[in-house]
Amino acid sequence: MPKGRQFPVIGYGAEHLVMGFFMRRNILAYQAPPRNEGYDIICVNPDLRQRNRRIIRVQVKSRAMDDNDRSVQLRKRELVGFDYLVAVFMNIKSSGKKEHRALASLPEFYTVSQKWVRKNFRAYGKVFFPKKGMEKYKGLKGFEKIAQDLRASY
Repeated sequence: MPKGRQFPVIGYGAEHLVMGFFMRRNILAYQAPPRNEGYDIICVNPDLRQRNRRIIRVQVKSRAMDDNDRSVQLRKRELVGFDYLVAVFMNIKSSGKKEHRALASLPEFYTVSQKWVRKNFRAYGKVFFPKKGMEKYKGLKGFEKIAQDLRASY
């Protein structure tokens, strides 16, 4: 098995965690078809009476290690396939360095728009999520932006 795909269940787990948080926020979340290029989750406002219901496509990228460089890998051609990117830092294992032998901690979520990703995309295919200045994209605040775009109420 290729080194980068040793634990594909972790990636699927990240997608399901994100879907759960969307549903918790009253956003219908559907998994895209397997091997769909560009996005992993389709989000819709559950209110059938809402006119011009919008669909939002969400790409989920995850990292398992807690001592990563706070980046996710993207191909340039993937930049047009989604409306929002959710980076999930699962924090479930370390690379084995002595200073990083901590127990698993809670995952961190960062939700950013396609425009933000395009602005922060590096030529070698990475998007970095620095610890400073990312508070408005972190956790429930990031999910709230999608809820606002869908006009989803509680």
